[in-house]
Amino acid sequence: MNLIWIIADTCRADYLSCYGAEGCKTPNLDALAADAVRFDEAYVEGLPTGPERIIWLTGKLTLPFRGWVPLDENDITIARVLGEHGYVSMNITDAVPLTRPKANYHADFTGYLRIRGQEADPCITAPVGRSLDEVLKADSHKIPPERKQRGAGYREALAQYLRNTGYRVKHSDYFVAQACQAAMDWLDENARAHENFFLWLDCFDPHEPWDAPPEYIAEYADPDYKGANLIAPWFHSLLASDFTEEELEYIRALYAAEVTFVDHWIGQVLDKAESLGLFEDTVILFTSDHGTLLGERNHLTKCPRYGNTCNRALTRIPLIIRHPDGPHGKVVSEYVWSPDLMPTVLDILGVEAPQNSHGRPYWPLVSGDTSLAREHVICGWHGAKYYYVRDKQYAYTIDSKEGKEELYDIASDPTEANDISRREPEATRAMKRKLDEFFEQAKALP
Repeated sequence: MNLIWIIADTCRADYLSCYGAEGCKTPNLDALAADAVRFDEAYVEGLPTGPERIIWLTGKLTLPFRGWVPLDENDITIARVLGEHGYVSMNITDAVPLTRPKANYHADFTGYLRIRGQEADPCITAPVGRSLDEVLKADSHKIPPERKQRGAGYREALAQYLRNTGYRVKHSDYFVAQACQAAMDWLDENARAHENFFLWLDCFDPHEPWDAPPEYIAEYADPDYKGANLIAPWFHSLLASDFTEEELEYIRALYAAEVTFVDHWIGQVLDKAESLGLFEDTVILFTSDHGTLLGERNHLTKCPRYGNTCNRALTRIPLIIRHPDGPHGKVVSEYVWSPDLMPTVLDILGVEAPQNSHGRPYWPLVSGDTSLAREHVICGWHGAKYYYVRDKQYAYTIDSKEGKEELYDIASDPTEANDISRREPEATRAMKRKLDEFFEQAKALP
């Protein structure tokens, strides 16, 4: 049995049509979900990009132990485990933070390919293409000076990105297209050349900057919008209150356009896999490392620069797994948690997980066995010490540095807008105990 593991960085579950999105089109992932198992309540453990990759690759917790650090040489990765069982593996990514020297996230893969140019990747020095002022058009008119264009580093970061993307002419020039095309080429050359293969396709989009092709943006944005081109909100501010409602709607339109563009290219990879007959003997998995805030908690993007960003919009992720033998069109509503994903995938493939893995397989949930279901999930930022606990009744979040706690009733307040922690002190303490027990139990883990 082969494995194709596809990641779309910073992809909110509620921006996929198959998860109920009404204002964003994702026909290809919808089709995959209709032919697979969709996990409706999947959550991360450690934020952001780096820690979550470590969790997926090793099945180990990061929140109690480490933040954004390289893979350790003692980490036993899924690529190593499958390699020991005869798999040929390939890691293809355009996610710059994962490709930096010594990051080591490609460890144990048979081969790896890095697509250059995302974010401030210093790969082009020529002043080609679009200038900063040309792209931004105008600055947001009400950003306080202390938060506006936060330092020369942020301006240069965006300027570097524009240099990297100045050559774009056609859709295939975009980074997600390059990564997906590389994956398709690899499948063409390798899919039937090896007894078993493992393809890891790690796409950085829809991570900001949100600059999908103009026709995708036109599908969502107000044609009368004349304001700043807010492809990278962090260039201006991370607080939603620093923007007008018109600007916020434009930001959401940019994000939706990016999600739809990513969906198109992932669809190309899925079409290639199907044309090669891989649907008959390949497990196909799609997920994301976290969502992003588009006004929730008065924040934009995931960065906790101005306080705790832990929220369902950030911590809930899409998770779709297609097994050749089915079921097809199944929805699992139980909580599932990212440390369990690596052991689950290995279980599906009939391979034993490393003994020092912290997760546990949850594929039996698909057949109705809820004995391994998580009663609650815990997420957060290791360095910032912001944590999020969610069970079937409440969502709880805490800023451990400040001791500020919040509690939300999930049934009556699904967007987590009304803090009831003072009104429900016993429930608040009970949720805090779950967090304390998590850290205490982690001390005994290998």
